[in-house]
Amino acid sequence: MTLIASVPYPDELQRGVTQTLSLTVYDDATGATKTATSGTVSLYAGSRKVIDEATVTAGNPSTYSLAASATSTESLAGDWLEVWSLVIDGMSHVFSRPAFLVRRPYRHVLTQGDVTELHPELADRETAGTLDLDGTIQAADAVVRRDLIKLGNRPELVFDVWALLDAHRAKTLELIFRADAQSVGDGRYRELADYYAEQYREEWGRVSFTYDSDQDGVIDDTDARRGGHPVVMLTSRKRWWY
Repeated sequence: MTLIASVPYPDELQRGVTQTLSLTVYDDATGATKTATSGTVSLYAGSRKVIDEATVTAGNPSTYSLAASATSTESLAGDWLEVWSLVIDGMSHVFSRPAFLVRRPYRHVLTQGDVTELHPELADRETAGTLDLDGTIQAADAVVRRDLIKLGNRPELVFDVWALLDAHRAKTLELIFRADAQSVGDGRYRELADYYAEQYREEWGRVSFTYDSDQDGVIDDTDARRGGHPVVMLTSRKRWWY
């Protein structure tokens, strides 16, 4: 049995704030969540151990209440690490999750209304319970965060979060219509998914935002603007369905 932890992106630990750390574990073969019966967590700032094998509240997920005092005097940094040791089905398993110690956590600004503005029919599907719009927005948010990190940006240091709204919306709509295409088999949905995938790539080619390079928490003259990456289109545009 191979178990994997849900680690969609590095955890954000807010300095000087009491917060709950959590970890969900899955069976890689079946996708089912697994329940821990006991366990501990250690927390490292670089190579220095800040929390030493503290007892967690085991379960599905397993959680740990991190006291504000544990981080209140620490320097903001991107080299923190959570190490979880959990007993599942009578066996001990160790999982690690990278973390950032941040002044303020990253919060996306995309709402359901921003998504249904382009496709009003999605609001009816959300009401009818045939679409989990919030869940899809969160899944797309994880993609945006990962792409920010891959480009060398820590998400919580981005001031102009609004500049990422169009990319986040495009990824959300791509995920919705990609799922529709797989479940319904309608070519319209596949083309819509491809259209919004292209829109997502194009947004990363033109996005620009202010970035807290010196980590002082405010916008000033030394905060350089950063951008995404250029996109080269190798095919002509298709006919898109609306």
